[in-house]
Amino acid sequence: MHFYLTMYSSVWKDHKDGEFAIIVLHSCSTSKFAKKLSESKKFKNVLIIAPDKNIQVRYKNIKRLGYNSKTKRTNYLSQYIYTGVSNNKSNNPNEFTKDIGLWIGYKNGNVYNSYSGDFRGAGNSEDRPGGVGFEYRTFGERVTSFFKKLFP
Repeated sequence: MHFYLTMYSSVWKDHKDGEFAIIVLHSCSTSKFAKKLSESKKFKNVLIIAPDKNIQVRYKNIKRLGYNSKTKRTNYLSQYIYTGVSNNKSNNPNEFTKDIGLWIGYKNGNVYNSYSGDFRGAGNSEDRPGGVGFEYRTFGERVTSFFKKLFP
């Protein structure tokens, strides 16, 4: 993984060993893999986050664009609806709530934090790992930071 990140990620190329960084694996059921990666010396102090179940992404077809006879597929203009973590394969969103998983964060081989895998709609990217503005810190770190700002 370190090799591929070095080849294909400009962010990782600039990363120095031991510096804090965040990697979010948007691949189904990869939390055990994330734990193994976080144990490596190449990923020291790197927070690696992955789902413990399948990632479910749902779209709604808005408009039929046409049929491609080569690929034998009908193409649609689609709208993103929601993303979540669940092994439930039902198309009924109410069924997903019975099997919600977690995004688990590992740092130096240990669980650092876990984040809800509940289903969120478009416009809530700050509510999901990898989203702009997502809060990765543990509750304890957030409280400590709050009091340091109050009492410098």
